[in-house]
Amino acid sequence: MHISIMLVFWSLASLVRNSVVLAVYLLFSVACFFTVHEHFPKVLFLDEPTTGLDPQTRVNVWEYIQKMQKQKNMTIFLTTHYMDEAEVCSKVVIMDHGKIVAHDTPENLKHQYTGTEVDASCTHTETLENILKEQKIPYEKTGNRVVFHTKKATDALTIMSGCRDTILDFEAKNGTLNEVFLAITGKEIRQS
Repeated sequence: MHISIMLVFWSLASLVRNSVVLAVYLLFSVACFFTVHEHFPKVLFLDEPTTGLDPQTRVNVWEYIQKMQKQKNMTIFLTTHYMDEAEVCSKVVIMDHGKIVAHDTPENLKHQYTGTEVDASCTHTETLENILKEQKIPYEKTGNRVVFHTKKATDALTIMSGCRDTILDFEAKNGTLNEVFLAITGKEIRQS
């Protein structure tokens, strides 16, 4: 069995200040590698491939990477400090001080370490507040807005169904991998 392995290190961001030039270089490098080699690699290592890129260029680079991964059925190992980039991965490994401290799918990590934040605007907040007090769920009230947290979004729906006549609007935000990272590693800035 032949496995081509390509190691790609994109630490050129400090050398190339223009993100368009960097993106073109990145895409050109990957395209050249694929053109020169008879076989596409089965495993591709990417080290922070979008560091220093503007949002549009990041999107284009990711679209290209995902397209190549699907078309050629490649396994991609990725290092990134951008947790939103890790959202598309099938597995995520979080390291702290050189040790693996968590590994699972992005969804499982978010379910395990985060919850859902609900921000509800009400005609009057008393009904919602009573439900939250009854269920011993802490909340913050500002004017006609109530903010509370649940473990799952479906829990929020159950709570809000009891006072739907008073709800004007609401927003539910599920946890992110950024929140997972902070929950696991802590929020304080550390010196190495």
